[in-house]
Amino acid sequence: MPENSETMVRAEIMIFLRTALPIALEEANVCMFRLLGSYEDLSYATDWFKAQGFDVPNAFSSARPYIESDGTQRVVGMYSIRKNGPKFPTQGVVRRAFGSIPYGMSVNATWSKDGKQLLWVNTNYSTL
Repeated sequence: MPENSETMVRAEIMIFLRTALPIALEEANVCMFRLLGSYEDLSYATDWFKAQGFDVPNAFSSARPYIESDGTQRVVGMYSIRKNGPKFPTQGVVRRAFGSIPYGMSVNATWSKDGKQLLWVNTNYSTL
């Protein structure tokens, strides 16, 4: 597990992610990439997603990541916008449209074949 000082810094950044207004989706992807990439390997991804309010399906968890055809490993966090509201607030016209169109969000964290290096983070929306 990370040392206490690292855990505290991560907790402070997570609080920032929850309270920063407005935060663009690209900025959220970068923040999630930096946070998840700071861990030793993908074994911490499920706990991190759950701490942020995401659900993690068993078939896409750190214990059982989805293995892509190229051997990379994917862990997925899912978030219900319909149930919980937008995870990353927006403003203006986008905010009005955002409230009625997307109903779910998934964040895909793809790791190297050995699970030691985060390669990318991608966020997708499920829309009506």
